[in-house]
Amino acid sequence: MTQFKKLTICTLILALLFSFTACTSNNPEADSNSIIESSLTAESSLPPENEFDISAYTKLVEESRQAIEETAILLSNLGQYEYNYWNALNNVNGTMDYSSMVDSAFNWLLDKGNVSRDEVVQNYTTICNQYKEIIQIDIGTNSAASTIKNEYDTLYTNFDNYYRLVTDPSGDVNSFSDTFNTYTRAIESSNSKLGLLTQDSHSDSSPDNSKDSESDSASTAETSRFSVDAGFYEGDEYIYYTLVIKNNTKDQYLEYPSINVTFRDADGNLVATEQVVTFRANPGDTLAYNSLTQNNSGKPAAKIECVLTNQDAEYKQAESNVIPTNDLFEVSNVSITLGNYSNYTILGEVKNNSGKDSGSVAICTIFYKEDRIVAGQTQYLDNIPKDSSLPFSMSTSSHVMPDYDKVITLVQYW
Repeated sequence: MTQFKKLTICTLILALLFSFTACTSNNPEADSNSIIESSLTAESSLPPENEFDISAYTKLVEESRQAIEETAILLSNLGQYEYNYWNALNNVNGTMDYSSMVDSAFNWLLDKGNVSRDEVVQNYTTICNQYKEIIQIDIGTNSAASTIKNEYDTLYTNFDNYYRLVTDPSGDVNSFSDTFNTYTRAIESSNSKLGLLTQDSHSDSSPDNSKDSESDSASTAETSRFSVDAGFYEGDEYIYYTLVIKNNTKDQYLEYPSINVTFRDADGNLVATEQVVTFRANPGDTLAYNSLTQNNSGKPAAKIECVLTNQDAEYKQAESNVIPTNDLFEVSNVSITLGNYSNYTILGEVKNNSGKDSGSVAICTIFYKEDRIVAGQTQYLDNIPKDSSLPFSMSTSSHVMPDYDKVITLVQYW
């Protein structure tokens, strides 16, 4: 599965408009057609008939869950692009051509993420074949497997609808946005629940090999080349978290750092978990990533753990004299005000010193308390012309944020 950077929690999607069709879902409301068989379909490792193995079954489901999560990241980027394209077209009273918009979104994905349309289609095809294999397995009366199967079916159905929405959009931008966010929340919820279910099924037999440190609300995961600082706070049913990723090398870059983020309660029980794929980290870069995940456990999160999961082969030799991304942009005139609903508004300006138009950038603000990350927020700009400055504005969610005594704003390519 090709991985790609994740935007915000409110982006994930699905739909297909190419020459192949979708595979069948057990949900009666979902569309069902035939699907081309993929050579990438996961091989079944289940034991012979009448010897159902919950561990092997869970492994298959977890592999498919991760594939769905990774492809949803790609779709989320496509959907966000389409939303911005749609709004820009409406602002100039342009005529919508849905096919052209989708083509433009895939061209952008190829340019920014080096991910082709064919790769997205193949990922979707693979997931469909995984689903078809898993859903046909006879789990008998195993209650744990039944719970996993039901949640997996819900995740797949929402993912399938998500894919269809992004690759075959229709209607107006407001209905697109509303449906997009509905599927986003549904996928976030099911993915979180299913991740807990599949991890819990292995918790008694799998040793904890993590070497990453943890604390009550912050974590630092370090390797010889990269380090990840993290912090979080909770509001409503969500955990709002921030990652700060540092590339400590002088000559290597990581195209898409992949980080497993896990939250535990005070007793060490799993509360939520997700896999995060962030922005390219050049030598010397310090990057930030802000997101949220749903907490369905009924218990407050007390600890965050981060594990950088990229393999050695994914580190690449950088060109000589690569300038760290942080040195290409200059942030100034930052001010923070507290609004009427316990939310903060961050205003500022960012100058592009890279010598060329920036293209899309993410502006990430990180809040610290006694040098520990407590919160963060992100805003996006489509482009900053070379040698020019643009203002930015972002607001935190309307939840009471933790106290802070320091704020840092970073700019990075998106």
